[in-house]
Amino acid sequence: MVFERYRLERQLQQLEERRNAFLSFLKNVDLPVDKGIYSCFLSKLSKELSAMFDSARSRLASCREKKCYDEVAKILSNISQYLATLEGEARHFHGSKELELKVFFREIFECKEQPSLMPIFSNLFQQCFVEVGLEKVERELKATEEDLQRLQASEGVHPCLYPIWKKLLNYEENLLSEASEKLTSIKGVVAKQPCEAMETLSALARLSEEVRNRLDEYKSLKIELFSLKAVESFIPSHADKIFESEEDVRQMLNTRIFERLYSLLYRILPSVKAERIVESLIEEYAKCIWSEIKR
Repeated sequence: MVFERYRLERQLQQLEERRNAFLSFLKNVDLPVDKGIYSCFLSKLSKELSAMFDSARSRLASCREKKCYDEVAKILSNISQYLATLEGEARHFHGSKELELKVFFREIFECKEQPSLMPIFSNLFQQCFVEVGLEKVERELKATEEDLQRLQASEGVHPCLYPIWKKLLNYEENLLSEASEKLTSIKGVVAKQPCEAMETLSALARLSEEVRNRLDEYKSLKIELFSLKAVESFIPSHADKIFESEEDVRQMLNTRIFERLYSLLYRILPSVKAERIVESLIEEYAKCIWSEIKR
C-alpha cells in the first residue's frame, strides 16, 4: 500500500506539472480576443483544473485500502484524458492563422461554433463573453439610472408641470427596472445556457443605449417644455383674451407639443397607447397653463 500511495502521488505530481505547463502555454498565446474575456477564460480553466486536482489529492490522502487506491487511479486517468483533450483543443490556437481565429471567436460569440471543434474552450469562452458583457451592461445601466435620477429632480421644472414630467420619466424608469431584473436572471443561466444569455444580454445592451439616448432628449425637453420659461412662452401677452377656455389652451398645446412628446413615447409603447397617453398628458399640461393664465 505504501508503494501504491507513492506511485499515485508521483503520478499526481506529474499531472500537476503537465497542467502547469499547459496553463503557462495558454498564458503566452496571443489571441485576437478582448483581454478581459481571455483573462476570464484562463481563470475559469485554472479553477476547474485546480478543483479536480484538489479533489484527487484529498481522496488520495484518505486512502487506506486497495479499493480506494484503485478509485484514485481511475480519477487520475480521467484527469490525464481531460488534459489531453484540452491540449488538443489548444493546438488549434497554435496552428491557426489570425484570420481563422477571428472567425472562430466571432462564431463563438454568435453561437455558430461547432461543438466538435473545441467544445470545452467554446463553452468557456461563451460564458466569459456573457460575464464580461454583464459587467459592462451593469455599469451602463447604473450610469443610466443615475442620469434618470438627476432628471427626476424637480429642480428647473415648473411646479404644476412636475407631475407630468414625473409620469413621462416613469416609463423609462420601468424599462430600466425590467432590464435590471433580466440582468439578474441571466446570471443564473450563464454556465448552462450561455447562448441564450448572450442573446438576452445583447437585447439589454441595446435597450440601455436607447434609454440613454432618450434621456439626452429629455434634458433638452426639460428646458424647452417643462421649465418656468417654457410655461411663460406658452402664455403670450393678453393671453386671457386669446384663450377663452382650457380647451383653447389644449388645442394650442396639441399643435405645438404633441409630436415632440409622441416621438419619445412611441419608441417604448404601442403607438395607440402612446397617443392616448400623450393626449392625457396634454390635458394635464393645459390645466397648468390655464391656471397660470387665470392668476
